[in-house]
Order: sequence, then structure tokens, then C-alpha cells
Amino acid sequence: MVRQDLYITQRDTFNRRMNVFCDEVNRYISRYPYQLQNLCADALISDDVLWNIRNGRKLRKESVIALLIALGCNEDEMQQSLMNAGFLLSRSIASDVVVHWMVENCDRTSGGVLLRQINYELDALGMPLIMMKHRRTKEQRSSDI
Repeated sequence: MVRQDLYITQRDTFNRRMNVFCDEVNRYISRYPYQLQNLCADALISDDVLWNIRNGRKLRKESVIALLIALGCNEDEMQQSLMNAGFLLSRSIASDVVVHWMVENCDRTSGGVLLRQINYELDALGMPLIMMKHRRTKEQRSSDI
């Protein structure tokens, strides 16, 4: 009985944190000055990925980081949102260190530009880039069927 109670408590904690994360992201999006299509382009994500993030579904660390950078979140907002989503911007993972340093020390007036600067630095260091996989449009996905 204790194990089931522990599982239910952990699940409830996760659900509460995910709700907080979704509320935070939607609040950050409400202060974004442009249309959502521009946000998707700045974050290098598709509109489907944005919808999933806003609703707490199918989260991937790199897509959440890209969205938070594009939204111009500061380091504290980013760490808190990542923690609520179940992720961490680690100081022991090389690519996370680069992201952390760039967010902390570079101008965040344009999140899209900052994300591209981060990718430039990651590329120069031979590390995987953030959200640079081939993005396909809905028309391209439907032609695959």
C-alpha cells in the first residue's frame, strides 16, 4: 500500500510541476511581441512542437531550451522552467555549459539571434547544435504518407 501511495504522490507532484511549467511558458508567450509563427522561426521549432510544449506533451530538453531562449528568458526563468518540465541545465554537460554561459553573458533582446549564436559556438566546438534537425512543413509530412 505504501508503494502505491508513493507512486500516486510522485505522479501528482509531476503533474503539478507540469501544470506550473505550462502556465509559465504561456505567460512568457503572452509577453512575446510578435506572432507565434515568428516565435517558431526564432526557436527553430515547428508549430506542432510549440503546441506540444504549451500543453506539456512530448517534451524534449533541446526544444524547451530553444523556446525559452527565443522567448528571451533570463537564466533564472530558464532554470526554473526547465526544472518544472523535469530537465536541468547542467554545468557538467559541455553543451549545457555553452548554453548557460551564452544566456548569462550575451544580449537577449533577440532570442532567435542568441540561439543562432549559441549554435555557432556549439558548431565551433564540434558539439551537436540545438534544434537544427531538418524541419519539415505539414505539406512535406503529408506527402510522406
